[in-house]
Amino acid sequence: MINLLMLSALGTFFGESSSSKMKKIGEDLSFYQKGLIIEGVKIIFFIFLLYSIGSWSLELNLLSTILIALYIISCFLSIYFAMNAINIADRSTNSLFSVLVLPMLLFADILLGYEITTYHIIGVIFIVLILFFSSYNGSISTKGIYYVLGTQITAAFGITIYKYLITHYVSVEAIILVVSIFMVITFSIITIYNLGIKGLTVCFKYNNLQIGFLTSIGQTLGLFAYLFGPASIVTAIRRIFQMFWGVVFGKLLFHEENFGKKIGNLAVLSIGILIMNFQSFTVNANFLTDINLSLFKGDISGYKVHTEQIIDIENFSKNIENSYINHIN
Repeated sequence: MINLLMLSALGTFFGESSSSKMKKIGEDLSFYQKGLIIEGVKIIFFIFLLYSIGSWSLELNLLSTILIALYIISCFLSIYFAMNAINIADRSTNSLFSVLVLPMLLFADILLGYEITTYHIIGVIFIVLILFFSSYNGSISTKGIYYVLGTQITAAFGITIYKYLITHYVSVEAIILVVSIFMVITFSIITIYNLGIKGLTVCFKYNNLQIGFLTSIGQTLGLFAYLFGPASIVTAIRRIFQMFWGVVFGKLLFHEENFGKKIGNLAVLSIGILIMNFQSFTVNANFLTDINLSLFKGDISGYKVHTEQIIDIENFSKNIENSYINHIN
């Protein structure tokens, strides 16, 4: 359990460090330049992961091609909304409202026919009501809220398509690399068209590349966190840490107001997240203490999840989809 907490805390710390650095840069870089930096560095990291633990699978037909195209569009829109949200909204607003993606994903699961529990419903109601009243009484700033909500909506839409794709047509490594390469080409063309070659070379300055490296380090640590527990539990814990770092960085770096109230909101929202995942936590209490790095090394003989399916490297890869889109929140 301690490994899961440490990796989740460090991964979200680096992710928030990247977002805060982008906010400090502000309008010095356009959203497509920032997208180019993040996606470009991410390609390097995921090529390394592909070489280390990955497998490549890409089945193309009419449906999968349409879904991949929709996923690419959702990623582009997510980056557009996210970059503007980072520039305009408070860091605490971004982090606290990022939890909305969980109810949205739950709604998508209902549409896809997945079973939900009473805990899910109670948790969703809890989260939505807290965010509504906190925004209404002014303890959470609503500046830039439309960009923040746009980020969560496009993220939920993208993750839903993503989960369907990796279940039926492609491997995690394949879809991430394909989409990232496409995004890098697209952002490069837009940058050159609007700013010329000089606008492209600015992206390769050390201070700007730090954004991409911080994001990729955070994502990579997030992937390793999934070695130590089921995806639902890891995602819940990462969301709590993400909210915490957003509130802390907002206060320390940007001197945001109502720090005490925001900490209170964080605590209450964390309860909502735990309620949503209460059944997973109770079912997997012993499981969390058993998984160790021997799984990463390929020793898969003795480990099972509560569904009684043996965990192997392929299933581990399928469990990491929840961390992929975290960098946009």
